[in-house]
Amino acid sequence: MSVKNTNKNNAQKLSENNWIIKSNTLNEIRNNQMTIAQQRFFCIYQSKINPTKINSRKVVFTLSEYIRIMQFKQLNITRIEETAHSLLKLIATFKTETGFKCYQLFKMFELSKNPNDGEWYVYIDCHDEILPYMFELRKYFFKYQLWNALRLNSGNQIRMYEILKQYEHAGAREIN
Repeated sequence: MSVKNTNKNNAQKLSENNWIIKSNTLNEIRNNQMTIAQQRFFCIYQSKINPTKINSRKVVFTLSEYIRIMQFKQLNITRIEETAHSLLKLIATFKTETGFKCYQLFKMFELSKNPNDGEWYVYIDCHDEILPYMFELRKYFFKYQLWNALRLNSGNQIRMYEILKQYEHAGAREIN
């Protein structure tokens, strides 16, 4: 995706009211050691995709919208770069009947300033091997509004919230 072809009209609107629809499998395998910044970008990514349309996998939003939704007074580009590097290193491990499979969650994170409008844009794309766990979900998924995750203050709080949402209708789940 090229920054030259991006403007405010084709960047997807970022809203606290966006919904996250997540497969139970993806929730079960997700790395429990994700930082709060990683989890927030992961949640924003998932709130921007349409899980019924695989062509929505490349997410674009403005940095100013990210700052607004996160209620930051200012943003440190170096910190975003560190988060981008760490997001691209995240590995999802899926258990199989005969062993396990490991895949990167994301294959691309870009932050670019558009020379036409002066706006900074964030681009994120998931890895090809993760597509079946993010799109065309037919069963075994849960949903919640983005704001419910973003207002939490730690990675453990987000993780616990998602586990509770996943098992909301099950009645009970025992966690070691």
